[in-house]
Amino acid sequence: MRLKNPVNPIMETPMMPERTTARRAPLETEVKLVVCAPAPGRVAAAVADLTRIGAYRLAPGRPLQIMDRYFDTPDGALDRRGLGLRLRDQDDRCRVTLKGPSRSERPELTRRMELELFWGAKGLAAILEALSAEGIALPPGAAPGRHEPAAAVLARHGLAPIQERETLRQVRDVFEAESKSIVPLAEMAIDAVAYRWAAGTVGHHEIEIEACPGTGATLLLALAGRLRTRFTPFLQPWAFSKLATGHAVAHLMATEGGAGLLDDAQHLLPPAYDRLRQMMSTDAPPQRSHTP
Repeated sequence: MRLKNPVNPIMETPMMPERTTARRAPLETEVKLVVCAPAPGRVAAAVADLTRIGAYRLAPGRPLQIMDRYFDTPDGALDRRGLGLRLRDQDDRCRVTLKGPSRSERPELTRRMELELFWGAKGLAAILEALSAEGIALPPGAAPGRHEPAAAVLARHGLAPIQERETLRQVRDVFEAESKSIVPLAEMAIDAVAYRWAAGTVGHHEIEIEACPGTGATLLLALAGRLRTRFTPFLQPWAFSKLATGHAVAHLMATEGGAGLLDDAQHLLPPAYDRLRQMMSTDAPPQRSHTP
């Protein structure tokens, strides 16, 4: 959620070791809950209204409008290795992120590598080097032009868009209730996601709680447990990334349609999550669907 490395404002990328590979990138630790309810927007709004969770207070941040695009090679080289390459447009800045395979220690808890940098020649070079270290050699291409769209640059390296989504994120920093610290223990994000395809848009609601540096998984699990208790049965553990969820949603809509699976606002309903969980828990997950 946050840029994982300290940033020098005069540079286009975070300050990082001279040779950063996917294996040496920071690890992201988070718990994830899906809003599985007949009126998911209402439940998400109720979570956003909380000011405390047990002995912890929640400090609201400003809402964020995020546009994400994921890319892969035509033969799915990144997908086969469990990698995800994302361009994120937020606050008039573009970031490029490489995510590693998720390691689920519990249904709601995952850890994964996340290398995130500001878009530019240095950021792109670091991402290409990390991909090469993972055994993915992409075609060489000219450095990004000053005003050249990032997607066009990635296309020169043999990468095409495979998913597009828009997220309205409500952020809550987590502090001990009586602490005067200005450094949060964790960050909670209440996300309203819109997956976009040529055939239409499907809405998905989830809650992520990500550890800040120095915070362990115990706190994340405790916070998630209290939320689940308070909003039973509408918050459920979700072990799947937004990328994987989007692929499965596209497959579900293409094969079964939305009848009984979407509400009038095209948001996913509980029966849809039952089907998605079943699909994504098999040994052969659904094939990805490319965005137009």
